[in-house]
Amino acid sequence: MEETPYEEIINALAFYLGDGVINASEESIREVISQEHDPIETIANAIEDYRSHKAVEKQ
Repeated sequence: MEETPYEEIINALAFYLGDGVINASEESIREVISQEHDPIETIANAIEDYRSHKAVEKQ
């Protein structure tokens, strides 16, 4: 089943903002994004890292 765009963004941010073992909660994600100087850049970086991670997992 494919992720919706919303799910992909939340999952990407959870992965990106997590510590490598535990993903960040949606509450934590919202708090961090609200404090970011450039939240769009943070989201874009998160999606890029998340997609790269998923591509490696598929190999």
